[in-house]
Amino acid sequence: PLEKDDHGTHVAGTIHFMAPDADLYDYRVFGQDGDVDGDTAIAKSIMQAVDIDKCHVINMSLRCSYPVRPLVKKAIQHAYKKGVHLVCAAGNDGDGNRLTDELYTYPARFDETMSVAAVRKDKGLPSTSFSESNAEITYSGIGRDVASLTPNGGLQTMSGTSMAAPPRTAHI
Repeated sequence: PLEKDDHGTHVAGTIHFMAPDADLYDYRVFGQDGDVDGDTAIAKSIMQAVDIDKCHVINMSLRCSYPVRPLVKKAIQHAYKKGVHLVCAAGNDGDGNRLTDELYTYPARFDETMSVAAVRKDKGLPSTSFSESNAEITYSGIGRDVASLTPNGGLQTMSGTSMAAPPRTAHI
């Protein structure tokens, strides 16, 4: 339920802090009560965001299944062809070696998307140990101990590439 979704609220809160006048849309793609699987929900949500809600930017702090199902790829391509910016979290299953190519980080690895890795708030902004890395990484952002909103008011800190992606989303 939305009132318990700290991940989505954290992501949306970060975008709101950085772009307070932006209209934010919430698309529920995971959970036990859905009538479709996660990949179908992702594809349907992208299509709704593009064709019905006329969104200009889509933040995807999530991962789809691998191998990638054609309906997800088609939705990504459709959004891209319509000029929608697709900002994706790179993923949190990195091995701590920034030279390793983690291969299953979709939708972040699509050519049509911007992939955002996570760095630490330390001198030189080193990669976090959890951030996935590969040649498709487009940007990096602070992804450790990021403060944002909680579902019922208040603040909390979270870490992940999902926390690194929203600032890029807000600046498009």
